[in-house]
Amino acid sequence: MTLRGEFPNPKHELLPGMYVRVQIEEGIDPDAIAVPQQAIRRNDAGVSEVFVLRQDNRVVLQPVRLGRAIDDEWQVLDGLKPDDRIVVDGFQKFAPGDTVKPSPWRGMRTADAHDTSGTRAVPSPKAIER
Repeated sequence: MTLRGEFPNPKHELLPGMYVRVQIEEGIDPDAIAVPQQAIRRNDAGVSEVFVLRQDNRVVLQPVRLGRAIDDEWQVLDGLKPDDRIVVDGFQKFAPGDTVKPSPWRGMRTADAHDTSGTRAVPSPKAIER
């Protein structure tokens, strides 16, 4: 899609013929679900899956259908409910059916990237813009 836009360029940083990348907000879907990209895994058949925590803290694999990537998150079109808790990291420490001790996920922006001291769970997926 080719679009043309006009905007102020008071410092003359953009010159004729230069390209820019823009992100246009098409609308907001308040019911959309987004999960961190690192929470998504693919099985041998290439199907996207997430580990979901049941009420008893047992981990089960749940297939999901993904939409588009937005920043560091994937839009989940099918397979999750808004109150589902998902595992974001620590996959190597358990197998489906195991009981885990979840803790709130802090995200890579605020957490130490080298901290893998436990399985993190997102309390609930959040709405995304689309």
